[in-house]
Amino acid sequence: MDEASPEDAAKLEDSLMRGAVAGDGAAMEQLYSLTASALFSYLRRLGSNHADADDLLQTTYLNAWRSRTRFRGIGARPWLFSIARNAFLTHVGKEARSSVDNSPPLALATPAENMAASDLSRRIDRALNELPADTREAVVLSRVSGLSISDIAGLLNTSEGNVRVKIHRGLTHLKEDIGL
Repeated sequence: MDEASPEDAAKLEDSLMRGAVAGDGAAMEQLYSLTASALFSYLRRLGSNHADADDLLQTTYLNAWRSRTRFRGIGARPWLFSIARNAFLTHVGKEARSSVDNSPPLALATPAENMAASDLSRRIDRALNELPADTREAVVLSRVSGLSISDIAGLLNTSEGNVRVKIHRGLTHLKEDIGL
């Protein structure tokens, strides 16, 4: 079976979102199936550990369901990424106010997870983490999550030109740092 074009996928996601707005739980479940992986990757790339990203993903969809009647048709995927970003920022704010470090030690990663992470992936993650937060987010939203420049600009509340500059600078840094 052929993969759907990005335009067809966006139309399907938007259709499912309209169903969810009308209260169709099955439509929301399908939307989750189509978008959860991309949102989880986005949350991980923002700096969340696996457990926090999983919790934030659930928070994202719970908040989306609760606020579905406020959806204004900007596109289901950008709307969900916006909710995920807000959940992440809220989490980071709470974590910064907490004096106790609740994150699990790195040694708790399973052998399978350690083996699955390639050297290149670790180098990319390291290089991404060296970028300023806004640049990293623009690169991740563009290259990992596949959002358009226009959607990213709306999500980050900045101009499309600024998004292009951040992506260009971020990718240039990554290429230099990784040696590609």
